[in-house]
Formats: sequence, C-alpha cells, structure tokens
Amino acid sequence: MNAHLLTQHSRVPFAPENFQSHARYRSYAKEWLPAASGQGHAHQHFAIPLDKTVEKVSLDELSRFYRHPVRTFFQQSLKTNFVIEETELPEEEPFVINALQRYLLNQWLLKALIEETSTQTLFDNIKAAGQLPASAFGKIYWEQQIEELQPLAEKVRQERLETDFVTLEHQFGSIPLIGRLNEVQSDGLLRWRPANLTANDLLQLWIEHLIYCLNKGTGESRFYGRKESQWRLLPVEPEFAYSTLDNLIQCYQSGLNSPLALFAKSSWAWLQACYDKKSDQFLLDDEDVLAKAELVLIQHLTDSYNREGEMSDIYVQRVFHQIDEPFLNTVKQTALTIFKPIIPFLKK
Repeated sequence: MNAHLLTQHSRVPFAPENFQSHARYRSYAKEWLPAASGQGHAHQHFAIPLDKTVEKVSLDELSRFYRHPVRTFFQQSLKTNFVIEETELPEEEPFVINALQRYLLNQWLLKALIEETSTQTLFDNIKAAGQLPASAFGKIYWEQQIEELQPLAEKVRQERLETDFVTLEHQFGSIPLIGRLNEVQSDGLLRWRPANLTANDLLQLWIEHLIYCLNKGTGESRFYGRKESQWRLLPVEPEFAYSTLDNLIQCYQSGLNSPLALFAKSSWAWLQACYDKKSDQFLLDDEDVLAKAELVLIQHLTDSYNREGEMSDIYVQRVFHQIDEPFLNTVKQTALTIFKPIIPFLKK
C-alpha cells in the first residue's frame, strides 16, 4: 500500500541520481547538470576589496559603522540598500505595534518621565496621531510601559547633572577624527535607552568613553536600560585611549573596503564563554573551554526557536554564506581585537 501511495524524490534538484539513465523520474534541467556531475565551480569570494581611502572620520560615522559594519559597507561604500520601506496605508486599525514604533514611543515616554512632564498630554497626542493600538488596548499598553520605564527614569534623574560638550580634533595617522561629544557631565558620561542593553550598546559606550578619556576625562561612563540592564566603564589613560581609538579607526577604514566580520552579540557571548571569573583571565589555550565557547558562538550566530541569529541579517547573508572554520576564526580574531580591550575597564 505504501509503495503504491508514496513516491520518494531526491532532496535537491542537483542530486546525481536525477540524471542517471535508469532513473524513473529523470531530470532534464540542464542548469543543474554541472553540479550533479561534479563539474560546477564554487562561488568566489564576495568581492575583491575596494581601494577606498578615508580622508577623515567623524564620531557619528565611527559610531554608525560599529553598530552594523556590514550594513555600513553596503550603504556607504557600495551605495546599496536592501531594505524596502512599506508606503501603503494600513486598511485595519492597529491592535499591536511593531518593534520600531514601540521603540520610538518608548523614547518619547522615557523623555517625559525623566523630565517629569505630562505623560497624559503625550498619550493624547500620540493617540490622536493613530500611533497606539485601537480602543482600550492603547491605554493598557501605555500604562504598562510607564510602569516598566519608571525605574529607569528615576535612576537617570538621580545621576543626571548639567552637561557640556567636547569638540574633537585628533589626528590618527593620516586620518583626523572630528565631531563633537555631547552630554558630558562633570562625573563622566551618562547614557540611557528604553530597551534591554546588549553588547552593541557596550561598544557604542566604549567609543564615546575612549574619546572622553582622551580629552582628559577621569569619570566613569554609564549606560542604563530596561530591566536594570547596564554597562559601566572605568576611566582609562589618555595614551591607551589614543592607541585603542587608532586601532578602531584602522578597522573602520578596512571595513569600508571589505566587510568586517564583527557580530557584537555573538562575539561578546564567545568572549564571556572563554573568560574564567575565578582566575580573572581568558582561557584561550584550554581546548575544552574553546570547544564549549565555539558552540556558544554558533548558537548566537544561527537562529533558534525563540531568537534570530545575527547571520540571518539581510546584509550579512549577502557576504557570509556558511559557518565554516575560516569564518569562525575570523569572527574570533575580530572579537579579540574589538572587545577584549574593554574587559579590564568593565565595572562589575
């Protein structure tokens, strides 16, 4: 019965059995014949490195690059954007809001809570603009966000002082770093955002912290997020700040010519898996530790049932196609270059 009802086909169109003369279900698709007969050619490397020279870099450009190096390579060096924005108006009333809308609304709400202005007025304005879920769902959502963001707002108010700015004019080799570091307090930098903080936020704070210390700042840098997530950095010597920024700028220039294999969340998870808290050092020569750490790295790069891996990003997919040993080694080396210098100055 099963033999009569079921037909077993090959899993892929380029399977060799599809082109055998005695095959019951023979393929005549000539585009798959080279691969099936082992005569196909492997894909070449994504691209030949560009020869782009960076004449100067601003703080904004440097920060934007390290938020997503591969995306910046496409958008800034190749002038290519893979995201198509939806312009059609919705035909139904919203009962939920997407992640980007939620983040923007929470930014406005957190600002109102910190400055202790009327959240009811803000609610009425946003509701009138149709940016909240319909009916009572909007009010429920709003009250829930106030409850979750109130502790963060109180913490920021406690540590917030008058701020100033620092003008940047530093030369790193032949590349000048220009711009302005804003919101500088007398006791250091204070940053916040209405989200759970990640390693990407740590890297953003690290860049600003280095610039702050390079300009003879001696305070701590703090970054606060939702659910008591936080990053705190101890001051560094100006000489160390200069050499580390110089390395970051060199990686920036290299990353504009060829995609930089920097995956912040995965890299940080791998480093933490290599770090031994008891001895306060990285066990980079321990084979068992490295094997377990590599599994952690792969888990963060790939998708799971409740989390999207960093390799699933639309820009990353255009460059890095498979997780093999050369790719993993490149990711690890980049993680050591970018993230390892942070560890000694990360306040526990």
